[in-house]
Amino acid sequence: MILSTAPLCRRVFVATLMGLFALFCTATHSPATEPSDHHQIPVGSLGYVHVQVAELYESPLFDTARRLQSRVQTEASAFSLSRFGLDATKLSELTFLFPPSATYIRLQGDHKTPFVLIATMSEPFQPERFANRLAAEWGLTRATNNVLTNSDDRAFFIASDHTVVMGAPAAVDWWLATRDDHDSSRLAASRTLAGQGQILAGLDATQVPGLLLSQLPAPVQTLSKASVATIGVRLDGGLGIKACLVFDDEGDAQQSSQELHSLIDQGRTFLSVSATKMELSLKNPKAPISEGIGALAALALIREGAAHIDQVHIEQADGQIHAEARLEMSTTSLVMLLTAIRSLGRDANAEFESIVEQQDAQ
Repeated sequence: MILSTAPLCRRVFVATLMGLFALFCTATHSPATEPSDHHQIPVGSLGYVHVQVAELYESPLFDTARRLQSRVQTEASAFSLSRFGLDATKLSELTFLFPPSATYIRLQGDHKTPFVLIATMSEPFQPERFANRLAAEWGLTRATNNVLTNSDDRAFFIASDHTVVMGAPAAVDWWLATRDDHDSSRLAASRTLAGQGQILAGLDATQVPGLLLSQLPAPVQTLSKASVATIGVRLDGGLGIKACLVFDDEGDAQQSSQELHSLIDQGRTFLSVSATKMELSLKNPKAPISEGIGALAALALIREGAAHIDQVHIEQADGQIHAEARLEMSTTSLVMLLTAIRSLGRDANAEFESIVEQQDAQ
C-alpha cells in the first residue's frame, strides 16, 4: 500500500484554516476550562489534540488579532452565518480526535481524513439552518443516524445545538459508536497529567508501530516503552509547556529519566562548544564581514537556546516522568514555532507512511 502525504496535509490545512478563521474572529466571552462532554476521549483512540479556543484567544499574543477582529466583527458573523449556517466567531472548543491505528491507517491509505474534528460553539445555533447550508454549499444529504455525507466522503454530524462533528464517514461512525465509552480510556485517564493547558494533546503509544518507535535516537530508546504521552501548552504572555510520560514499568521510567537528563547535559555541552566557536570567529580580524555577521546571529541564537535549556525541569516518580519548561514568546516567535511544528508533523507523517509500507511489504 502506497500512502501519500499530500492529501492528508491538504485536509489538515483546510481544517486548521477554518479553526484559525474562527479564532481570528472569536468574540470575547467566558472561556470553558474543562473539555465538554462531546470532547471526551473514547476508548481505543490513537490520540487527540484539544484546543480551548476561547481561552487561547485571550492570550496577549493575540492582542493584534482581537483589535483587528473588532473592526470586522459584524461582517465576520454575517459571512459565517451565510456560508456555514452558524456563527463560527463563537467557536469555543476544537478537538482533533484520531481513531484506533488500524482505522487511521486504512483511512489514510484511502486518502480519507484520518481524524474526527469536533467543534463546539459558546452560543447555540439552529441545527436545521446549519444542515441546509451544508446541503447547499457541499451537496450533503442525510444518511443513517442523521449523518450528513456527500460524494467527496465528507461527513457531518450535528451532536447538539452547540457542537458539530466532521470527518470521513468511517471516522464519524467510529466516534458515534464509541463516544459514550470514555471513562476507562487510557488517554482520558491521563488527560490531566499535563496540567490545564489551553492546548492539550495525548498519544496512546501502545498503538504506534514498533518500527516507528525504533527510530528514536539510541540515547533515549527507553522512551519507546512509554504507554501514554501527554502534553499541555499555555500561551499567556509566554509559552508554558508541561509533558508527562506514563510507563507500565517503574524501571523503564527511571531509565528514561536518566536518559533525558543525560540528553539535556549533552545539549548544554553542544551549545557551549558552539558558542566558543562563534566567539573565536568574531575575534578573527581576517574573517569576511558577512561571516562575522552570521557568527553574531548564530551566537545570539545559541545563547538564547542555552538560557531556555536551563529552564527545562524533569522529575520522575511512580512510573511517570514529568517535564516542564517556561519560555518567553512574541507573536513572531509563535509563528516560527507553528511553522516548525508543521514541518515536524509533515516529516513524522512521512516516516509513519514509510513504516506502514515496510510492514505491508513483509
